[in-house]
Amino acid sequence: FKIDNIIAGENGGILSFNKIDYFKNYKFFMPSPDTESFMRVHLVERQLSGLVSGSQGGQIDLGNGAVINFSENSFVDENNVSYEGDVSVYVHWFDPADSRSFSPSMPGDLRALDAEGQLAQLSTYGMMAVELYTDNGRELQLAENKKARLEFPIPNSLINSAPEVIETWSLNEQTVYWEEEDIASLVDGKYIAEVSHFSFWNCDAPFPLVNISGKIVDLNGSPLPGLRICIIAFNGSQTGYGWTDGSGGFRGKVPKNQE
Repeated sequence: FKIDNIIAGENGGILSFNKIDYFKNYKFFMPSPDTESFMRVHLVERQLSGLVSGSQGGQIDLGNGAVINFSENSFVDENNVSYEGDVSVYVHWFDPADSRSFSPSMPGDLRALDAEGQLAQLSTYGMMAVELYTDNGRELQLAENKKARLEFPIPNSLINSAPEVIETWSLNEQTVYWEEEDIASLVDGKYIAEVSHFSFWNCDAPFPLVNISGKIVDLNGSPLPGLRICIIAFNGSQTGYGWTDGSGGFRGKVPKNQE
């Protein structure tokens, strides 16, 4: 696709991607004058993970360590009316150790706002998308004062650096910033969190951020466009990514004073 005459601020603009039966995706673009930006986007198919009872609750187990537990009478429709029928649960766990597919499929670029409203860059230990629907396709949410229990499996490559307690973040789908919500605890190789609403959820360590920019060239000095750049923090977790533009350039945000 090509979008002409676009105006974007210093922090870039937002593109929203959606298709029926797929989870939404959101990407920041960082345009530069007189060159073409490049990105690759992967929409994750929204497959039914299981059914739970609206009145009794239940458990959804993805079989890869990701689990969701719902308590009884947890669901309301868009009119805040309690729903007691079967609930169709669609879940996708984003594996941060899968460097090939994680970047194109996850929403945003791990920029965030902490509890004090300060900008931060996240170092991720896992991410989950959850959507809930009635038996006739109406979207559901958790009722007020009800929470669901999420279990995030931690990949072997990250377990040694995983803190005992970590912040949890939900995606603001208007700004595409992750917003700090609560904490999750490390139990038997998983982060256990309780959430009060559904969107995308993330278990991440936050860092102050700085802007970075550069240009990738070959041995002859010729620019290399369309290359994926993956920023890995000292602890082995991903904390940023992007693609070089038509001139081989890149820019974005990374954790401050970190290897």
